[in-house]
Amino acid sequence: MIDTIGLLEFTRIAAGIEASNQMLKAADVKLLSARYICPGKYIVLIAGDVSAVKSSVSAGVKSAKNHLLKEIVIPQISKDLIDLIQNKKIEVNEVDALGILEYSSIAAGVIAADAAVKAAEIKLLKVVLGLKTGGKSLIIFTGSIDACRQGLNAAESVNKDNEKYLLAKKLISSPEKVLVDTLI
Repeated sequence: MIDTIGLLEFTRIAAGIEASNQMLKAADVKLLSARYICPGKYIVLIAGDVSAVKSSVSAGVKSAKNHLLKEIVIPQISKDLIDLIQNKKIEVNEVDALGILEYSSIAAGVIAADAAVKAAEIKLLKVVLGLKTGGKSLIIFTGSIDACRQGLNAAESVNKDNEKYLLAKKLISSPEKVLVDTLI
């Protein structure tokens, strides 16, 4: 089971590929994703035990030089978040409200999604990391109106550095089923 993730977001594809290789050589970690995203950025996402992930991320940061946009290490990551990052299908029965977060940074979106799911009784519906979003991250979750509001607030306040990446934060009560079906 995945316990800790590390994610690096690069401003240059070549630098990201080189750093990814160094990260994998530095520690015993599992590569969850390494890919280029719009607009010309690159992300690498790894998992493992805390010390291995920290060591691997450190090697990636050292290799990246001036091409690193953001780095994160999240211990005790939400299983639902990992499932959605890995494109696993989720089951949804009833949707009372939607919480929607849009970030210009992939890493900031992952941090926000983890904070939201840990702070409130919500269910993550969709996590999009850079693909088909112009390099943005998109997080959509459901729960009661109060739970969605609590999740949105937790995501916004998790890290002051994330504030500059937050593009949109929306709460939608009683969304139409046909809309929800298109989102997930």
